[in-house]
Amino acid sequence: MKNTTTTAIVIALAALSAGHTMAADNSAQAQRDALRGGFDVVEPATGQKLGDLFPALYGQTSTTTRAQVQAELAQAQASANNGDVVEPATGQKLSAMFPAAYTRTPVASIGTRAEVRAEAAKARSVHVAGDVVEPVTGQKLNVLFASLYKGKAYN
Repeated sequence: MKNTTTTAIVIALAALSAGHTMAADNSAQAQRDALRGGFDVVEPATGQKLGDLFPALYGQTSTTTRAQVQAELAQAQASANNGDVVEPATGQKLSAMFPAAYTRTPVASIGTRAEVRAEAAKARSVHVAGDVVEPVTGQKLNVLFASLYKGKAYN
């Protein structure tokens, strides 16, 4: 009987302390929220509100619209793609440092889809037949490795 009473008292005290802890957390959260806002908290030395002293830290409301932000983002992405971004260490634009990476001239098409596919098929057949010249010896692969090309050696 004594154990049951002690257990009930311990559970009741734990429940009461948990309730007070949660209430303390809510008030602490409210204080943190007030400090994050910074508009109502006054700095004692100057008498100014924290939001007025440090506007970058306490998030002033933005006057730009979503469309303006999206336009700025598109412009920044275009600048990055063109290499118009300045590298901080040297102060030069990336396009000036690496001109090959930022070509501004569009690449012309070399042919229609059918022509490109035909050229690729021809290149594959040449490679399969072993008619590719090995650069060190100057001989064709089907001559050097006749066993790989079904014994057909061509000169």
